[in-house]
Amino acid sequence: MKKRIFFNKTGDMIYISHLDMLRLVERIFRKAGIRLKHSEGFTPRPKISMAIPISLGEEAYEEPMDIEFIDELPEGEIMHKINENSPKGLEFVKIEDVEKKSNLATEYTNVIYKVEASEDVLDRLEGLYQMDEIIEERLKRGKAQKRDLKPRIKSFERELGYIKMELEAMSPKSLFKYLELKTTEYKMTRLGYRR
Repeated sequence: MKKRIFFNKTGDMIYISHLDMLRLVERIFRKAGIRLKHSEGFTPRPKISMAIPISLGEEAYEEPMDIEFIDELPEGEIMHKINENSPKGLEFVKIEDVEKKSNLATEYTNVIYKVEASEDVLDRLEGLYQMDEIIEERLKRGKAQKRDLKPRIKSFERELGYIKMELEAMSPKSLFKYLELKTTEYKMTRLGYRR
């Protein structure tokens, strides 16, 4: 039985890394007495997968996670048990059936971000968005590569004190790096995915 569970990660939980989050989820299910399917091989691991990893220090809402269960359990019972055993700042908010062949990595590529910053920083981000091209240069396996980030910005809305944008297979950090922004100059929150 495969389920897709959505969770919010806030408060002190934003400082948990991606790998530690996977381990924490495994412990939560073990404490809740819910048996998970494991991979085969020398070091079996629970069949838990997440979409795009959440950056350290980043709040996230409506994050999807796929989990394979051994037992058929009512969704309400699963939600109650795992929330009862979760630390403060990690809340499971929704659960749904999903086909075994479904894949988070291909179904959830567009993330909606909220970026809070000073008006000066928001001006710079808006100016960047208005450019025809945003060429990022980086080294990959020792080779210099260029890519245009502009087509990955699917929507861009500015409000008082923040910008909301939908990005395809890209973190806003690529834009922040382009503008040479320090981490102290903005606050970034993941609001969910567009499918």
